[in-house]
Amino acid sequence: MESVEIYPEKMDNGRMLEQINFNFSVNYDCEVGRGINLIH
Repeated sequence: MESVEIYPEKMDNGRMLEQINFNFSVNYDCEVGRGINLIH
C-alpha cells in the first residue's frame, strides 16, 4: 500500500476512508488503476 487518505472527521454515512493508493495495479469496480476512490 502506498497511501491511505482519511477524512478529518467521520462522514454522515459513517465513512472515514476517502482513497487508497497501491504500489501495484488493482481491478476495482471494473476499472484497473493504482488507486481506489471511495467517494461514490
